[in-house]
Amino acid sequence: MLVEESHGDVVVLVPEGRLVMGGPAEEFEKRVQDLFGEGKKAVVADLHKVTQVDSTGIRGFVRGHTTAQKVGGRFALCEEQYSVQLVLEITRLNTLLELHPSLQDAIESMPGKK
Repeated sequence: MLVEESHGDVVVLVPEGRLVMGGPAEEFEKRVQDLFGEGKKAVVADLHKVTQVDSTGIRGFVRGHTTAQKVGGRFALCEEQYSVQLVLEITRLNTLLELHPSLQDAIESMPGKK
């Protein structure tokens, strides 16, 4: 399941459960790409409901980051559960991706916030 919310010009995606191969991760990645394709410049993934992530979910995070850079936008993750934080640390993506401790912090860091 993927919930989408708008906060001014910031789009917040809230995936739920496991961001793994076989559906949820691909759906998340496609929606992030579609949003940037539609001209959105600020996308936040609120991960507080994500319990697990595999390489397919990680690919969605990295593609979101690189696409945002290509279009002059921003892509951030926030409120990762410990299991997701651990994967990001092991892969060292915590040094590449934009991470925020809270949704409010992520929204306030974005252009076009309310």
